[in-house]
This record gives sequence, C-alpha cells and structure tokens, in this order.
Amino acid sequence: MSHRPYPNRERALRQLGRHVDPAPTIPAPTALLQFGESMARMREGARRVLAAQFPVDQYQLSTRPGVVGGEA
Repeated sequence: MSHRPYPNRERALRQLGRHVDPAPTIPAPTALLQFGESMARMREGARRVLAAQFPVDQYQLSTRPGVVGGEA
C-alpha cells in the first residue's frame, strides 16, 4: 500500500498557501515621491561635486589636473 498524504491536489495546495504572509507594499504615490526626492538629492550632490572640481568663474585651458597653459 503506497503512502499518499495528500490524495487531493487542491487540498495540498491550499495547505501550502495557508501560512504564506503577503509581502508588504508601499503605496505607489509614496514610493514615487520618495524616489523623486532621492533623485533630486543626487542631482544636487552631483552639481556640488562638479562645481568644486570645475569652477565656473575660472578659465582653464585643459581639464586634466596639473596641466596649465598646455605645459606638461
């Protein structure tokens, strides 16, 4: 005699899914607002870094560091 703990397939699947908790979800508007705010912070940080490396009011012949006026 073979051992058959679940003779009914649907009953077995219901018992497997009985203890599965649904994944927590963040409402779409909140998630989109948080994403937009983080992107704005990243953009502002990138602007500050670029402004520190390449000042707008200073003329520079080359963008390579240590090269001034074409001399190596």
